[in-house]
Amino acid sequence: MRYVDGQMALFPKAGFSFTETMAGTYTRAGVGGVEGERAVSFTCTARVGDLVSHLFDGRATLDGTVRMEGVATDRALSGHMVIKPLAGFIRYQFDFAGDDGQRYHFAGQKELRVGDLLRTATTLPATVTDEAGAEFARCTVRFDVESDLLKLIASVRPKVSS
Repeated sequence: MRYVDGQMALFPKAGFSFTETMAGTYTRAGVGGVEGERAVSFTCTARVGDLVSHLFDGRATLDGTVRMEGVATDRALSGHMVIKPLAGFIRYQFDFAGDDGQRYHFAGQKELRVGDLLRTATTLPATVTDEAGAEFARCTVRFDVESDLLKLIASVRPKVSS
């Protein structure tokens, strides 16, 4: 038996986790393409502690590392994602500190389309803002199905708490 908010819960809480890597490029905002495209990637573990709640809100917590050429070298990230395939989207939001200590916010959303599911489920356009909320960069990162699908599947872990 477990207790939730002072009430006895009859069923254990089930959840899951998985780890995903996405990589691509970014272009700095406001520099007119002077710097060109630079590399960006992140590896994150998504954790769902309560599957029932997740079925309603789609939320998962994120933690991991981000690499953004010239900005962040294997820096810790934390945030959340919202997985709503029936609503047609998967949203990622996380914060990280650059190598210079400045805080950044990454926000992107996959717009899932049935007729183009492979591309839309693996491509994430995103924006990075600085700590003042100003646009810092625009990114496009992709999940590499050929290289990373088996790793993602192998990373899936069920979680049951009593």
